Amino acid sequence: TLTEELAKRAALALDNARLFSEAQRLNTELEERVLKRTHQLQRTNLRLSKEIEDRKLVEEKYRELNVDLEERVMERTRQLENANQNLQNEIFERELADNALRASLQKTYELYEISQSMGLINNPDELLPLLLSSSLLKSVARASVAVFDQVWRKDGPVPAFCTILTAWNKQP
Repeated sequence: TLTEELAKRAALALDNARLFSEAQRLNTELEERVLKRTHQLQRTNLRLSKEIEDRKLVEEKYRELNVDLEERVMERTRQLENANQNLQNEIFERELADNALRASLQKTYELYEISQSMGLINNPDELLPLLLSSSLLKSVARASVAVFDQVWRKDGPVPAFCTILTAWNKQP
């Protein structure tokens, strides 16, 4: 009865004390685990924050490098366009010079041919038709030639005798 009841209550009190002690131990253990996990999460958070900051810095550097690269590409493109234009101008100038040189060579060759033909002339009257047949004188309407009896030197005396020949170009 009473002893049994006291024994039951004492057993219940001991059981409650053991459960309370166990609950406190589990609570302490849980708090330690929560604290440990909180520290882990804080460290991970700091690491992630650092990574995010690093990535932002890298992205900014990437943007700056990209802008710099684009500027360098544009500058190099301008340089190449200028160089290309200069080369095209040089090609055009060389073609003009080449054409002028060819024309000059053609004229020189024709003058050479005329001078060779002049050496074969027996009569001064044959000289003007030969000269007027030249492509260099196609646009000339009339030609005159003075034929001296001797060579007229720059600082020498004027030749005593001169014949002037005149002819009209038959090809206007």
